Amino acid sequence: ASFYGESYVKLNIIEVLPELSLQLKFQTSKPQGLLFLAAGKNDYCIIELLSGNLRVRVNLGAGEQVLLSEQRLRVDDLNWHLVELYYVKNTISLVIDKHYETTGQITGGTHSLHFQHGIYIAGHGELDLPYLDGELPGFRGCMEGVVFNQREILASLRSYPGFKKVYEVSLGCNDEFFAGEDEAINFFSSRSYVTFPEWRVRGEGLLEFALQTGSQQALLLFQPGRQGNFVALEIVNGLLKAHVGRSKSNTQVSSLSVVSDNKWHVIQLRLTGRYLDLMVDEQGVRALLPLQSKPFVSEGPLFVGGLDN
Repeated sequence: ASFYGESYVKLNIIEVLPELSLQLKFQTSKPQGLLFLAAGKNDYCIIELLSGNLRVRVNLGAGEQVLLSEQRLRVDDLNWHLVELYYVKNTISLVIDKHYETTGQITGGTHSLHFQHGIYIAGHGELDLPYLDGELPGFRGCMEGVVFNQREILASLRSYPGFKKVYEVSLGCNDEFFAGEDEAINFFSSRSYVTFPEWRVRGEGLLEFALQTGSQQALLLFQPGRQGNFVALEIVNGLLKAHVGRSKSNTQVSSLSVVSDNKWHVIQLRLTGRYLDLMVDEQGVRALLPLQSKPFVSEGPLFVGGLDN
């Protein structure tokens, strides 16, 4: 199964567990991410990726805490890795690839586990509890063979109300996790977008990319600048339309040819001190920008393919 950072699977398992066993296989190139969460009011068990290494955090309601970390092996190498976690009597064991083993002891005898909030795979959805690290992203990569206390969790990716929720998970291992820098990316839903936190245009700027789509209406690029300055590029009725905002003015230019024909097109959007140029393949259009005493400055996040909330 493929998980995309915001994906997760939740099981509403609320019974008291005297023991715990978990096996899962995963592959990823990301050094951070949540693999597994058993969430209770006080008890919890978390398996996470941190700087490319596996870490396990376990807390029992009596105040017992165990932290296991395997530093001998980085697992963000896009190879398949097998993770096994066992809690039996008063011992917690983490085993990676049948070779690397780390154990911890619970003092004060055997404790039962209370996970009132359920079991989560790859992310915690909207669950908000004090022990969840808000900076920890969801898992991005592939998983298979997830077995929790003899339950095969990913055998079906169908949601069952009141028992199982599957969110934005797809079958198989998606090729996009192995894509190089020059390979195309796919915005597969209307909620897809990419954000570059800081993008700055001062006076002049150039954006160039290739596009293939059948959409008649879509936002391609948007950069909400400061003091009324902004840059936007959208598809309107199959044509490209570029906007540049400066103070109270808004300059627009539209392409002469349709781009919503499911063919590849090379797009150039160029901003200079006096002109806004838009080129689709070899066909260009130009608009004159209003005279300004100060150079155009737009800085802030650059959104590609859509917007956040």
